[in-house]
Amino acid sequence: QAFGRIDIKTNVIDSNLIAGGTADPASVGNFRVGGDFTGSTLDVGVDNVDDVFDGNDMLLGGEDYFVKTMQIGGAATGQGIFTAGQFPKSVRINGVNTDPLNDPDNRFVITPV
Repeated sequence: QAFGRIDIKTNVIDSNLIAGGTADPASVGNFRVGGDFTGSTLDVGVDNVDDVFDGNDMLLGGEDYFVKTMQIGGAATGQGIFTAGQFPKSVRINGVNTDPLNDPDNRFVITPV
């Protein structure tokens, strides 16, 4: 359940992108969106527990559930919209490099949800 590359040339709107969610490792090598990321989520290694993505979901976490590189060409709005066990040290969003561990907009979830 690994994606070498997800490359979306335009906006991502009201979408849920899911990689993994089982005991098998899941990863995204290169995640790139050319435009805005709005009303959407990227979940790597999230177990939805009851077949519904809601408040009782569980991040499998760890080094086996990661995004290697990530770039969003436009805005990325919302809190907790990117979930994975590990992200790169720097993610480029709307032309600005952001540290997922210290994102002032709280867009990244790295600890169990």
